[in-house]
This record gives sequence, structure tokens and C-alpha cells, in this order.
Amino acid sequence: MDILPQENLHSAESDATPRTALLAALFALGSVVRCVGLGRDAFWFNEAASWFYAKGNTWDVLRHSFVDETNPPGFHLLIHFWEQLAGIREWALRLPGAVVGSLTILLMYGLARRFLSARGALIAAALLAFSPLHIWYSQECRGFVFWVAFLVGAYWCFLTWLNDDRPVFLVLNTFLIWLGVSFHYFALHAIVSENAYFLACCRGQSPKRWRA
Repeated sequence: MDILPQENLHSAESDATPRTALLAALFALGSVVRCVGLGRDAFWFNEAASWFYAKGNTWDVLRHSFVDETNPPGFHLLIHFWEQLAGIREWALRLPGAVVGSLTILLMYGLARRFLSARGALIAAALLAFSPLHIWYSQECRGFVFWVAFLVGAYWCFLTWLNDDRPVFLVLNTFLIWLGVSFHYFALHAIVSENAYFLACCRGQSPKRWRA
């Protein structure tokens, strides 16, 4: 087993401490800007539509999603059950998006760390944490930030599977993509992009790998 020399081990530990602190600070600040003012504005048309389609029983939610809406039912089902716990106030129905949007900052760091240095991964997390567009959608009662979070997690599982070949990561990747598609059909692009990446990077692999 390869073991780092003692001085390198201490150096790695000392370098990890400020990185962890910076990531924690990015997560905290990103969470604050996503949670402040959630109830300041009334629902606009699309948010009100999301709430309307989430009303009724589960069958009504599914029917609205496939008949009256252009989006799949994942987000409407989430709001359908969430409003029974938190109520129908604006801040309450926007809160899940703010929480998931904040958690995506950590997911982005983990994904970027698969192919960038720790500094590069922190920059990627910072770009997401203070992205005006991501902050905007994190404060909406809509499903956009959810499928983004699912796909960031799916890509991390996919790259991890490519490295160590454990089937559990491929299963998790498939499940997260399915969740992403259940929130928005745009998530289908993950299937295309992952297969294209696999074809480009894994030529010459064993037949077993290709079948997976």
C-alpha cells in the first residue's frame, strides 16, 4: 500500500482545512442569498400554475401534468405532498427549491473535483453559488433547479463509475437521470451526453464494459 510520507500527509491535511472552510463559506453564503426574500413577491403566472396543478388528489396531479402542462409530474407531485406539511404560502412553496439549489453548490464541487484541482472545483462551486440565473430559479416555485441538481449528481456517479467500475454508481446514475427527467424533459440530454462521452473516452474497452 502506498502511504504518503509524514510531511506530505501533514501538508495535505493542512491544505484540506482551508478548502473545507471555503466550501462551507460558499455553501452558507449561497444558501443565504437563495433563502432571503422567498416570500417577498406574490406568485407569478407560472408559479401559480404549478400550485394549481399540484392541487387535488394524486390522480389529478398526474392528469394535469400530462394533459394541461408541458412538464412531467415530478415537481407537481413534490409540491402536492409538501404543501400538506408546509401550507400554501409563497415562501413555503419556494423553500424546497432554495434548499435544493443550495445543496447543488456542494454537488457541483464534488463533480468538478472529478476532473479539476481543488482550487478549480472551488471556483466552479463559487460560480454556481453566485450565479444570478441559478439564484433566480432557486427562488421560484418551479422544478428547474431540481433537475439540474439531479443531473449534477448523475454526472458525478457516471464519472465515478468510469474510474472504478462499480455497478452501484451506474445504477445511481440511471436513477438520478430518471428523477431529472421526471422534473423536466430537458434532462434527457444527459443520456445523449453521457453516451457520447463514453464513446469518445472508452474506445478499446472490453465487451463487458460496452454492454454496461
